[in-house]
Amino acid sequence: MRAFLIAAILVACCIPAWCVQEYSALVVGAPVDIANPTSWIYTLTNTSSSSSFTVWLLAIEIDEGTDVTNIHSPSGWSCDWSVPHFINWMYVSGELPAGESLSGFQADYSREPELQSWTVMFNNTDNPGETPTDFGTVSLLSVPEPSSIVALLVGVTALCGRKRRKHS
Repeated sequence: MRAFLIAAILVACCIPAWCVQEYSALVVGAPVDIANPTSWIYTLTNTSSSSSFTVWLLAIEIDEGTDVTNIHSPSGWSCDWSVPHFINWMYVSGELPAGESLSGFQADYSREPELQSWTVMFNNTDNPGETPTDFGTVSLLSVPEPSSIVALLVGVTALCGRKRRKHS
């Protein structure tokens, strides 16, 4: 165990500075109705390590077998979905600063999308001509199944009972 801990510390300390990306984002999506997953809501988080990078564009790309039927934008953002299978949300009245999240990006589809990838574009306030881009796959917000919740409760109850017996 000690060797594993030392190796983990060495790896963490020896990551070259050029591997660290100052700008980054995370997009999490969830169906509005799990029984009918054709309407999705997305949360965008600007995970940039530098406050110089603000998000001004979020794009969601879906598989070609799925059509966009409707969209909703958070306050201050506009949307263009004229290109099939591609939705672009752009800021109108403010960009998303580093460390902040914004929800309310919603899209309705003709069927449940099989592919959901994202593109986020940043402004660099330290270098106004620079527009870095980050890419990824939409992370799904997981909702635990009822059986998982029951198993968790049974385990916690057992641990509490064991602790109570130990102190008696």
